[in-house]
Amino acid sequence: MGTLNHVLGGRVPLFERFHARGGDASVLAWHGARQDGTEVNLSPLECSIEQELTRLLNTRCACPLAVLATRERSVIDYGLPDYSALCSGSSADRARLVSLVRDTIVAFEPRLRQVEVEIALLPNCRHALQVGIRGAVLVNGRLEPVRFNLSANGDGAGLAA
Repeated sequence: MGTLNHVLGGRVPLFERFHARGGDASVLAWHGARQDGTEVNLSPLECSIEQELTRLLNTRCACPLAVLATRERSVIDYGLPDYSALCSGSSADRARLVSLVRDTIVAFEPRLRQVEVEIALLPNCRHALQVGIRGAVLVNGRLEPVRFNLSANGDGAGLAA
């Protein structure tokens, strides 16, 4: 019978394992974000989640908003759909956009739990968003709070799907 190992971090996503160089490529170390002088020092686990969230928010899936609302998300639907039809000035559309971003994160970043999303528009950019994400990661049997502030380009430019 196998033994259970207590993980002091979180599992590494498959594609990050392919790029790992040396060390244990299956576990990412955890420590709460710390202020080192004027910089915030993130743990490898937080850095990995932040990279995945950035990829996710800046990748566009081909499925229209209306179709996504009728089915469960799958690998084919990775990323955000084109949200340019939503009016950022409309509170209903803004709530829909927050829900869309949250649902996308829940579907594709399983390490992040209790996800809360806040969205702010970037000045002089019609569809670019500043996305604040709060949640928790399970480490050593307890939930540790995390927060990320990311930008999402409206056209998905800069990152390939």
